[in-house]
Amino acid sequence: MGASDAAALTARLQSRSTTSPEWTAVNFNRIYSGVKTGDSSYAPNPFLVETVSTLRAGKALDVGMGNGRNTIFLAQQGWDVTGLDLSDVGVAQAQERARTLSVRIDARVQDIDVFDFGAGQWDLICLLFFVIDERQQMLYQRIAAGLKPGGFVVVEGLGLPVLDSLLQAWAKWAPTNLFPLRLEYREGLTDTDKMDKVWSGRGSSYGRLLLQKPI
Repeated sequence: MGASDAAALTARLQSRSTTSPEWTAVNFNRIYSGVKTGDSSYAPNPFLVETVSTLRAGKALDVGMGNGRNTIFLAQQGWDVTGLDLSDVGVAQAQERARTLSVRIDARVQDIDVFDFGAGQWDLICLLFFVIDERQQMLYQRIAAGLKPGGFVVVEGLGLPVLDSLLQAWAKWAPTNLFPLRLEYREGLTDTDKMDKVWSGRGSSYGRLLLQKPI
């Protein structure tokens, strides 16, 4: 897939309120079918690596896990981690790599819109290049309710244009009463842009949020 194709796909995904989960699954299955096992697309997200470096391992949820790069990283750090994605190809790759590395993950092909977050279950919820669209506004409150007191939400990649999307994202998180530890607009390539252009094409800036539930 060329950079222009990836950019067009990303733009369509960011407006997926007019699409179905099946459409999203088909497109990401095509993307992950082109990923070679062991290539740079399996490197964990740097913001996640930085965030968990100071945390005690607990129970984590990786939303939009893709091929499991962050799910597997968390498991290697001792986390009890569940990963969700619509792509059965990506989830199968994650499961196979986890077996190869002898780490345990709970990887599921599941739509986040019907996933039961529970109440006070998670120490960490990851939303890494998972864009919450307009039809998913209740997702913010569901995520907040699912966190344990003191739990964290780590977010990177909020849509385009980046600065507007960052500010809009914070406005939507604010009613959850999660406390913002970091709210960042950053210049430079994202880690997905560096993965041989596997599926990114987002350009050279991105937003980050780190939120915590009050204890």
